[in-house]
Amino acid sequence: MFNNLDLLKIGSILLEDYFIKNIYNLMKSDQYYSQSEEIRSAFKVENKKTELVKELKIGEKSGLNENFDKKAFIKKLHSKYLI
Repeated sequence: MFNNLDLLKIGSILLEDYFIKNIYNLMKSDQYYSQSEEIRSAFKVENKKTELVKELKIGEKSGLNENFDKKAFIKKLHSKYLI
């Protein structure tokens, strides 16, 4: 017996020609081995984008840090990420 999640796993989607061409080109470039792999990857990116927007909104609502030391912050970033 199928449950709702099983139906979602085997569902079909309708894509516009633009997306079909992009899928075809990416598969030709060997970045992806199947259409479903590429579509799963796109959903993951979209999910990360949604989460990022959510976190940015939380940050915007938190207000400004009045004691922020820009020079110290940049120095810390440079020491951590630059060679």
